[in-house]
Amino acid sequence: MQVKLTDDQRPEQAFQRVQESYPYLASFSYAGAGRLTSGSTYSQKLQQARTDAEVVAGFLEHVRGRGPHEAEQQLIAEALQEVRA
Repeated sequence: MQVKLTDDQRPEQAFQRVQESYPYLASFSYAGAGRLTSGSTYSQKLQQARTDAEVVAGFLEHVRGRGPHEAEQQLIAEALQEVRA
């Protein structure tokens, strides 16, 4: 089984959800239409980031096509605080 998602935005836990239905999944990829619409590259986002949280948010946006939602932002803030302690 080969699956290629073409949604404009990458669905949350897409791989896990597909794999549950198709346990013999051989290939999984994402080629969504909205994937590269931001107009800036990941390295440009890193250069523009002012905080560690912005670096993490830029990474998440780069790899999954969307930034962190509110609960994830809280977890990121807590993790960064623990790292600094």
